[in-house]
Amino acid sequence: MSTRERDIVPGQHDSAVRWSTSEVRPGERFDAWTGIISETFVPLTATPLGDLAEFTGRVENHRYGALQVTTVSAASQRVRRTRSLIGRTAGEYLIASIPLSGSGVVEQDGRAAVLEPSSIVFYDSTRPYTLTFERAFEQVSVHLPMEALRERGVPLDALRTRTACDLGSGGPGSVASSYFASLARLQRHDPLAAAALSVHGEGLVASVLALAARPSAPVPDDHELAFARLQAYLANTYVDPDLDSGRAAAACHVSRRQLFRILAEHGTTFTDELRRLRVENARRMLVTDARRTVSSIATACGFALPSHFYRTFKAATGMTPAEYRDAAYGVAAGGLARPGTDVARDAMS
Repeated sequence: MSTRERDIVPGQHDSAVRWSTSEVRPGERFDAWTGIISETFVPLTATPLGDLAEFTGRVENHRYGALQVTTVSAASQRVRRTRSLIGRTAGEYLIASIPLSGSGVVEQDGRAAVLEPSSIVFYDSTRPYTLTFERAFEQVSVHLPMEALRERGVPLDALRTRTACDLGSGGPGSVASSYFASLARLQRHDPLAAAALSVHGEGLVASVLALAARPSAPVPDDHELAFARLQAYLANTYVDPDLDSGRAAAACHVSRRQLFRILAEHGTTFTDELRRLRVENARRMLVTDARRTVSSIATACGFALPSHFYRTFKAATGMTPAEYRDAAYGVAAGGLARPGTDVARDAMS
């Protein structure tokens, strides 16, 4: 697949693997990326959400006994763990995502959590999950066998209600989030110190999970917080043509009825917010990505059909996508033609 650098720190249990798409020919980078993340974590499928030719990714993986701490930085993508892949995989693992920069969304068990710096979200390799990163990101992933948690007495059955939930917002999870983010930074300039401090990682994960599994009464969500959470969630998932209000409500930890009421309080609807995001990003891509076809922009912005994109875009802007792009480059006014494009190729009217 590619050349990887492996370092064994003398006298410690840190086995480090570093890999980057810069080591692979451009046309093979994403396939190589899918292979390396499947090898590092568990078998996964991945789909790029941006320009495939410009995709970049980097993995730095450290093993400390049963605990695996991995720093991942990459371009936008969607990663899935499917039932068929689960059926072909031996072993059970709990994985945590801790963002360092950028944001994303984790979905599992009918819930969704927004990944933002200082958060920590757990998910289970034995059940399907999806990770969506609409923009470039960097995160720390913590990977631990379920058996290690069972040996520490963590009630794993109770954790089914805590996957795809942000446990780092001021609670015990915030301690784990800070610890692993700091450990990842330390690994880069003082691996011996990182290896020495890593001995606390497994126990910290077990403690956070045990505390998270405690029964607790649901806390009513503040409407402003829920609206902000919805906006963050939609900003990372609007590219999914199957996105619906049910999934959005689950991500915001409210019912669909509450979601509609919160949106109404802000003078909008779920459909309007989703349409606004998709059209705004389509307008940006039409201008900044001159070589991309209108049809591919429609797909990249979450429109299932080019005809739906055409109607929605024209209703919002008063122009077809091709007219909007031409106006931006001054084609109609006799300005310079768009670089590297064929106007007829993009016409949809």
